[in-house]
Amino acid sequence: MTIAQGGCLCGALRYEVQKQPARTSMCHCKFCQRATGGAYLVEPVFDDADFTIIRGKPKRYTHVSEGSRKEVNIHF
Repeated sequence: MTIAQGGCLCGALRYEVQKQPARTSMCHCKFCQRATGGAYLVEPVFDDADFTIIRGKPKRYTHVSEGSRKEVNIHF
């Protein structure tokens, strides 16, 4: 049973989820603030088994955090 569907603004990528997120986090780093244009980014995290890409193929961008110097993988 599908709980929700979503995708990119151009419609090339579509996905669906079968359950509620396993967890949700909020990030206030400068990168996430720039990405959202707000004070933070909300990130729902789903188990692989509950997430399905139904159209398209996501791309990945790897960014090195200015604060922690850790790699951040952005999937879009």
